[in-house]
Amino acid sequence: MSVVPPPLPRRVLRHVAAFQYVTVENAPTYRAIMQIFFDARQGYIIELRGREILERLAASPLHHEISDEAALEYHLGQLVVWGNLAHAHDPGAVSRLEDFYKKRFLYHLTPVGEAAHRAVL
Repeated sequence: MSVVPPPLPRRVLRHVAAFQYVTVENAPTYRAIMQIFFDARQGYIIELRGREILERLAASPLHHEISDEAALEYHLGQLVVWGNLAHAHDPGAVSRLEDFYKKRFLYHLTPVGEAAHRAVL
């Protein structure tokens, strides 16, 4: 007599942190940001600054609801929390002492974030 293992529990996308960006209310904006990072990585660009992300979003046909750096920082912060992106302080953005104390980051796509984005393409 063969023993049948119990079925594995099914995970819903919203329960896997890296897939949160496709299930939240503002999903098109998060997907646009992830696409910007995915496209940059395809072109061997590993890290992006907030200003560069805004420029790429403005030049792209992707739907997004980001109008300023504050909104972008919020969305990037969420993607960092979910594990799709990682960030590090940007020493290149400092030209004055006051700039040193401002939160300026370089962002990059994590392996988990890249795998999640590939899965939803």
